[in-house]
Amino acid sequence: MGLKDWISSKVAANMQLPDYAGDISAQLADGEEFLGFVPVTFPGAKSTNVSYQSLGAAALSLAANAVTSAVSKSQHIGGEEGSIAHGIPRDLVLGMLALTSHEVGVWYFGDDNTELPGEHVVSVPRADVASIALTGKKGQGGQPELQLRFSDGSWVNVHAMPGDYYADFWNSLPAFAAQ
Repeated sequence: MGLKDWISSKVAANMQLPDYAGDISAQLADGEEFLGFVPVTFPGAKSTNVSYQSLGAAALSLAANAVTSAVSKSQHIGGEEGSIAHGIPRDLVLGMLALTSHEVGVWYFGDDNTELPGEHVVSVPRADVASIALTGKKGQGGQPELQLRFSDGSWVNVHAMPGDYYADFWNSLPAFAAQ
């Protein structure tokens, strides 16, 4: 084990993550079963992080972000305006994708993903989810890309965190997508 791995393991061991599953479960409707969650990033999300920059550099940074976000968005969302995919907010940089017995939902736990209670941002009823599948592509940091396809023919790609901590999500995915 190298120094980087050793430091990472010590940080991870001391890091207390919020009870995302408990928080989401507590906010579900009666009879709705929580299946799993995974943190996701949204390619093409609007980034406005311009802290500690001069006014000129901030303006240039915002302009560059707008162009790269537009190009990225065109590659990671499909369907007509007003479709299911276009109803999923693209301004979240980081969110939580949760599967329940009735829907797939996006939750927001703050910019650093640690604020409880989480905010339920959007849901798509399970009947409107045609499939959720890995594309075989990777995002920044090697995150696997998931594509959500909907009953109206629209689709959206997200980059999901791999790992055993999210096993409930990954193990629930085949059964969720098959129904």
